[in-house]
Amino acid sequence: MCKSLREIPRSIGDLQNLQRLDLRFSAIEKLPSAIGGLKNLQILNLAGCSSLKGAIPSEIGDLPSLKTIYLNLIPISDLPESVRNLSSLQTLDLRACKELRSLPELPSGLTCLSVTCQSLGLPQLLRLIHLEKLNLEVRHLLEDICELSSITSKLCFEKRDKLTSLSLSGRMHLEELSIKNCSSIERLELSQLIHLKRLRIEHCDSLVEIEGRDNLESLEVIFLYECKCLKKFTAYGCVNLVEIQGLDGAKFLEKLVLSGCKSMETLPDLRGLEKLRYLSLYDCKKLTQLQGLEMLNLISLFISGCDSLEAIPKLSGVHVYINHKLV
Repeated sequence: MCKSLREIPRSIGDLQNLQRLDLRFSAIEKLPSAIGGLKNLQILNLAGCSSLKGAIPSEIGDLPSLKTIYLNLIPISDLPESVRNLSSLQTLDLRACKELRSLPELPSGLTCLSVTCQSLGLPQLLRLIHLEKLNLEVRHLLEDICELSSITSKLCFEKRDKLTSLSLSGRMHLEELSIKNCSSIERLELSQLIHLKRLRIEHCDSLVEIEGRDNLESLEVIFLYECKCLKKFTAYGCVNLVEIQGLDGAKFLEKLVLSGCKSMETLPDLRGLEKLRYLSLYDCKKLTQLQGLEMLNLISLFISGCDSLEAIPKLSGVHVYINHKLV
């Protein structure tokens, strides 16, 4: 990194064979228009160039070989319209660009987009038919997101202060979904996401309900951290789910329903779930034990088809239904 570098000479455009230009965390204040002469440039890294306050030159659209652009952590407010001409562009990183107000039309071949945007000025995402990874930090809900059937890898929501509910369905071929610091979200509904493998939810202080319905058959791991208001958690047909991390920290959880989670062998220790009143376990065939059950103030316990479950303690004042012999 050249932290003292303040200026790029115009002659840089003569470097016809240059493939990578890494100026990250330098002190440059302006990118010369001569950059348009770098016809073989594949990677442009301007991350952390905090002095780069001028506009990105429109000549950036003249780079036919450019595949990756890193513009994260720089104080730009917009991008030139010519960006749409970058036919080879696959990755565009605009994270933590806090001055960014809008984006132009983006090339349809883009596969990875990371962006912080304070307004509704995002382009029509439906045009990005090859998009695989989308990392968003925006204030307003984008209806287009739920229509993006092309996303096959990761979708991340961060700092979505206005988002109160989120419903995603099988039109999206997601493998990983991450929801972080969405302080207003109250309800999350997942349905028919048959490719989803990992679900991570962090610091969603208002989240009350998580409902996983219908054919979440690839889901393997759920991470829950600092979801202090979570009251209801249901998961149906998660045949590959083996772990729910952080469930023991859901201190206000009142209802837990797991149905068809045939690969799950154990749950976190339940003794800390002081508010849990309803526990329903159906067809969790590998589940062997329930730790801390005797410490709960349950009203109802339903167990069916959990063939490997060991004996449970006697529970007074609880409506218990168990339709098979315990091991």
